Amino acid sequence: LNFSYWLYNKLKFNLQPFTGAFFKVMLVSLISLLPGIFLPQINFFVFDIIIRSLIVGLVFVGLSYKAKISMDINDFIDQIISKLKIIK
Repeated sequence: LNFSYWLYNKLKFNLQPFTGAFFKVMLVSLISLLPGIFLPQINFFVFDIIIRSLIVGLVFVGLSYKAKISMDINDFIDQIISKLKIIK
Protein backbone atom coordinates (compact mmCIF):
# COMPACT_ATOMS: atom_id res chain seq x y z
CA LEU A 1 0.00 0.00 0.00
CA ASN A 2 2.81 2.44 0.85
CA PHE A 3 4.56 1.56 -2.37
CA SER A 4 1.42 2.48 -4.31
CA TYR A 5 1.32 5.89 -2.57
CA TRP A 6 4.96 6.44 -3.46
CA LEU A 7 4.38 5.35 -7.07
CA TYR A 8 1.32 7.61 -7.40
CA ASN A 9 3.25 10.63 -6.10
CA LYS A 10 6.18 9.85 -8.36
CA LEU A 11 4.14 9.36 -11.54
CA LYS A 12 1.41 11.96 -11.03
CA PHE A 13 3.35 14.82 -9.41
CA ASN A 14 6.98 13.79 -10.04
CA LEU A 15 7.63 13.98 -6.28
CA GLN A 16 10.24 11.85 -4.60
CA PRO A 17 9.83 11.84 -0.78
CA PHE A 18 13.07 9.95 -0.15
CA THR A 19 16.30 11.80 -0.82
CA GLY A 20 19.91 11.13 0.03
CA ALA A 21 19.50 13.15 3.23
CA PHE A 22 16.72 10.79 4.39
CA PHE A 23 18.99 7.78 4.05
CA LYS A 24 21.83 9.65 5.78
CA VAL A 25 19.53 10.39 8.73
CA MET A 26 18.45 6.75 8.94
CA LEU A 27 22.06 5.55 8.90
CA VAL A 28 23.17 8.12 11.49
CA SER A 29 20.19 7.18 13.69
CA LEU A 30 21.02 3.48 13.56
CA ILE A 31 24.70 4.09 14.31
CA SER A 32 23.79 6.45 17.17
CA LEU A 33 21.51 3.85 18.70
CA LEU A 34 24.27 1.24 18.99
CA PRO A 35 26.16 2.78 21.95
CA GLY A 36 22.92 3.02 23.91
CA ILE A 37 22.21 -0.64 23.31
CA PHE A 38 25.68 -1.98 24.11
CA LEU A 39 26.54 0.18 27.13
CA PRO A 40 26.39 -1.76 30.40
CA GLN A 41 23.47 -0.84 32.62
CA ILE A 42 23.96 1.29 35.71
CA ASN A 43 22.02 0.21 38.80
CA PHE A 44 20.56 3.65 39.45
CA PHE A 45 18.23 4.11 36.49
CA VAL A 46 18.23 7.94 36.60
CA PHE A 47 21.99 8.07 36.02
CA ASP A 48 21.61 5.34 33.41
CA ILE A 49 19.06 7.41 31.48
CA ILE A 50 21.17 10.57 31.73
CA ILE A 51 24.42 8.91 30.62
CA ARG A 52 22.85 6.91 27.78
CA SER A 53 20.95 9.96 26.53
CA LEU A 54 24.06 12.12 26.57
CA ILE A 55 26.17 9.55 24.75
CA VAL A 56 23.54 8.76 22.11
CA GLY A 57 22.76 12.47 21.64
CA LEU A 58 26.41 13.44 21.26
CA VAL A 59 27.05 10.62 18.79
CA PHE A 60 23.95 11.65 16.78
CA VAL A 61 24.86 15.34 16.71
CA GLY A 62 28.49 14.59 15.86
CA LEU A 63 27.64 12.22 13.03
CA SER A 64 24.95 14.57 11.72
CA TYR A 65 27.47 17.39 11.68
CA LYS A 66 30.11 15.31 9.91
CA ALA A 67 27.59 13.97 7.37
CA LYS A 68 26.36 17.52 6.67
CA ILE A 69 22.73 16.43 6.71
CA SER A 70 21.37 19.92 7.36
CA MET A 71 23.23 23.11 6.57
CA ASP A 72 21.16 24.98 9.19
CA ILE A 73 22.33 22.62 11.92
CA ASN A 74 25.92 22.80 10.68
CA ASP A 75 25.79 26.62 10.70
CA PHE A 76 24.38 26.59 14.23
CA ILE A 77 27.10 24.23 15.48
CA ASP A 78 29.75 26.34 13.72
CA GLN A 79 28.44 29.42 15.57
CA ILE A 80 28.65 27.60 18.89
CA ILE A 81 32.18 26.39 18.14
CA SER A 82 33.31 29.89 17.14
CA LYS A 83 31.82 31.36 20.35
CA LEU A 84 33.58 28.76 22.47
CA LYS A 85 36.88 29.52 20.78
CA ILE A 86 36.44 33.24 21.55
CA ILE A 87 35.76 32.51 25.22
CA LYS A 88 38.90 30.39 25.63
